[in-house]
Amino acid sequence: MTCCSKTVLPLSVIPTKVGIQEIVSNRGILDNHLTINVNEKNCFFKMRIIGLDIGSKTIGVAVSDEMSIIAQGVTTLKRKVIQQDIKNLLKVIEDHGAEKVVVGLPKNMNGSLGPSARMVIALIEELKKFTDLPVVTWDERLSTVAAQRVLLEADMSRQKRKRVVDKVAAILILQGYLDSRMRMKSLS
Repeated sequence: MTCCSKTVLPLSVIPTKVGIQEIVSNRGILDNHLTINVNEKNCFFKMRIIGLDIGSKTIGVAVSDEMSIIAQGVTTLKRKVIQQDIKNLLKVIEDHGAEKVVVGLPKNMNGSLGPSARMVIALIEELKKFTDLPVVTWDERLSTVAAQRVLLEADMSRQKRKRVVDKVAAILILQGYLDSRMRMKSLS
């Protein structure tokens, strides 16, 4: 796809109740499809971006569409040893043709870095040894709490929430990053 075109996505690929209200300023919904006008103002370039919510037991994974507009959940990886975690992440990155990785950084409410953030930074440093892709952090304070709320509002059972909460948190992290890029581009 090139700039100055129209992208039509089935609504089924867009996460429901995830709070994606402002995808782009010129959008329309017709016949259960979202139509996004892609023009020079809101078009960066084709790039898939992977979003990660790294926890002590699991890693939630999300991926953007080619135009870096919409995040969707991919999987939740079970954490093992760091070498296996890196191997699994590299496979996901390769499988989706990602060109950038966004990792949620769990800062404390006062902005300081606690034990969870240090664990995430250690994994990022290890990942950077095996890939030349840019790896950026995104403030993910309360992303898991927001993901839990979304799943509760969707009336999902506790067991199913537990299986998908990290993937939904990864969607929220990546979508926040994508929305921020769109806002910055529209200001320029």
